[in-house]
Amino acid sequence: MSIITIATDFGTADGFAAAMIGVIKSIVPQTEVVEVTHSLKGIVKTNLVIERYYSYYPRNTIHLVVVDPTVGSDRKALIGYTGDYFFVGPDNGIFGKAAARSRQCDWWAIDTSCLPSGPVSSTFHGRDIFAPAAALLATGKTPNELGVKLESVEIIDLPRPVVKPKMIEGEVIDIDNFGNLVTNIESGMFTTGMFVRFENGEKIPVVSTYSDVARGNPLGYTGSAGYLEIGVNMGRADLLFNADLGTKVMVML
Repeated sequence: MSIITIATDFGTADGFAAAMIGVIKSIVPQTEVVEVTHSLKGIVKTNLVIERYYSYYPRNTIHLVVVDPTVGSDRKALIGYTGDYFFVGPDNGIFGKAAARSRQCDWWAIDTSCLPSGPVSSTFHGRDIFAPAAALLATGKTPNELGVKLESVEIIDLPRPVVKPKMIEGEVIDIDNFGNLVTNIESGMFTTGMFVRFENGEKIPVVSTYSDVARGNPLGYTGSAGYLEIGVNMGRADLLFNADLGTKVMVML
């Protein structure tokens, strides 16, 4: 029996995620449901979060993700399959980073007539389309039985770093729960011993880990997802540097 992971932006106070789990359990009671988070914020953040966890699950895990600001519009409802993992969710770019890491990812538009009968809310496709589709995949249904194959899906291009003379210019694309600043500069573009800085700011050493600098001091390092991150030993970089998404960051070559 497949595992179904669930990640949403629903929060935990209003019962939305619980309704999705109820739908899944009604269709396939034995399946294991893993609630990853219900605090996602935005398409870019969702891309990065999915990329961090999806490939650590057993083969054929079904990753159900609902961050759906255009719910009720003509955007498609998707099933994706990499050959190792399934993705279920809206066609708005949230699966771009995960799909890019796979050798191939095929996509289907879910046909709601193939789902258990019932009204489809214009505002809660997580309950009425995505949860039943994920559950049917867990029973052994194939994507071809649940939808129509697509040639392409929505892909959101994350900002790319720019290589300049003696400098790589990137930007902050995520701020994690600890206040660490995740940039779009990938690990192969820099090494320890270099320096990173914000515009008109101090040089920050690029080191291996937090303990390489004194308590309260900033550092650059390779984060677990393979991007340059800026943190503070026993502190918060977002507060120290008053940084936000889109803040420019330079690596000095």
